[in-house]
Amino acid sequence: MSETLADCTVREARPADAVALHDIYLRAYAHAFPWRALPISLAADSAGEWMLVACRGERLLGFISSQRDHAFIHHLYVDPAFHGRGIGRALLQACLAGLSHRPAALKCVLKNRAALAFYARHGWTAAAAQPADAQDYVLLHLN
Repeated sequence: MSETLADCTVREARPADAVALHDIYLRAYAHAFPWRALPISLAADSAGEWMLVACRGERLLGFISSQRDHAFIHHLYVDPAFHGRGIGRALLQACLAGLSHRPAALKCVLKNRAALAFYARHGWTAAAAQPADAQDYVLLHLN
């Protein structure tokens, strides 16, 4: 069984976090989506979004970004070396606490079974109406 990181801190991202966050983004993305090409830039992919990071001391372990005013979670990535230790849950809870309203929403790639199971464990359900372009993802809601 994996160690739980009870001493994990969640805080807002800082400019000095950019390099470490980009590294986590690339490694976690490759782990979650091995069939896809790697993204180019976390900064571009999350521009204008509210971002929180999970850290243990100075080490960054993961991040979540959202469009706060729309209650839409865009990214949630945890360093693959720290999966299963409560980091994703801590990030998700902190982000949800800071969103402007509910229901919250996010898209999840259908092939990412681990993420779908994670969100289901935390009460997320498929939206009754799915976007017309939702061919490889599902829109999830949390009230």
